[in-house]
Amino acid sequence: MADKKDEPSYIDIFMQAAETRRVEDAALGLFVDQFAIVEGLAYELLCFVSGVPGNVGKAIFSGVRTTVIISQVRRIFRVSSFDPAFVSEIEEIFSHLTPITDLRNDILHFGLESGEESLVVSKAFKALPGADPKTRPVSVEILRSLVRDLVKMQCHLILLIWKDRLPQEYADLLGPARLEPWQYKPPEQEPKGRKTRSGPHKPKPPQESSHE
Repeated sequence: MADKKDEPSYIDIFMQAAETRRVEDAALGLFVDQFAIVEGLAYELLCFVSGVPGNVGKAIFSGVRTTVIISQVRRIFRVSSFDPAFVSEIEEIFSHLTPITDLRNDILHFGLESGEESLVVSKAFKALPGADPKTRPVSVEILRSLVRDLVKMQCHLILLIWKDRLPQEYADLLGPARLEPWQYKPPEQEPKGRKTRSGPHKPKPPQESSHE
């Protein structure tokens, strides 16, 4: 009988299997890292548009999620008179940051699993019996396109927030990135069907006659 001490433990087996995902994990780590940088810049944007000094912002906005920052910046735009070009560029960033944030949250909260052609993220373990949980592919190519978009966002935000304080050579380095196309195309979602009543219709009260 073999000595169990010589048998690989579950952790050993797991680490050996992880070696086969080295490329995917490197791309995933880079994505998470670059998203964190964009999160920090989104916080700086909120301080900038609200006029709150940095140290005060740390006291007020610490821990605010990216989705909340997007909402708060938009609310500030509604009651302020920023340059329309500035607002338009920020809205363009938000239109791409929102689906990327959703995907990032799903990856962190639900993890990745092997699909037919690539890794996928799925909410299957939280789905009710009989439900058809949607899965989204998270291939190395998709992760790299996400990273490119996040770096592009960083260039936009740095130039928008600190444009008057950046060294010219730094601004010249970041500037062309604003013209590059966005890479990540989120999968189209099926339109939500109209909800129908699940019970009998509530009878309408009889209308009073208008005749005297």
